[in-house]
Amino acid sequence: HHRALLLGHRPLAKNLPRHQKGSTHLFHERLPDPEREVQRMIVVANRIRVAPGYEKEFEERFRNRKGMIDGFPGFIRNLILRPVDSEFYSVMTFWESMEAFTAWTHSDSFRQAHSSRPPKEMFGGPNVLEIHEVIMDTATNE
Repeated sequence: HHRALLLGHRPLAKNLPRHQKGSTHLFHERLPDPEREVQRMIVVANRIRVAPGYEKEFEERFRNRKGMIDGFPGFIRNLILRPVDSEFYSVMTFWESMEAFTAWTHSDSFRQAHSSRPPKEMFGGPNVLEIHEVIMDTATNE
């Protein structure tokens, strides 16, 4: 499955090593922005189309992986969103910074969490990986 990254309009550095041989994951890192003083929280959203009949198995995979990401430096929280009016699940992870997320993608914890591949039939098409920088959070009045 190919993954698309939507990272805003700043230039990207594409020199990061692949985290896993044969993987199709592509992770990019922002170039330093001299005007940016504060590291901003990053939300990584993975939109996944789950084929009908595989919903419970898909959700169970995340329940079984719970804890593999918790405690990783810079990790804030993980949300798994079940579709109400579409066929896409959304898996969202919140990170203190892009650097923290990138470090996780190169870690043993990441490889372990992604080592057991589900059957191809579980998916109704390619997923879409989006990375967003939080510019406003009403919970923190920022």
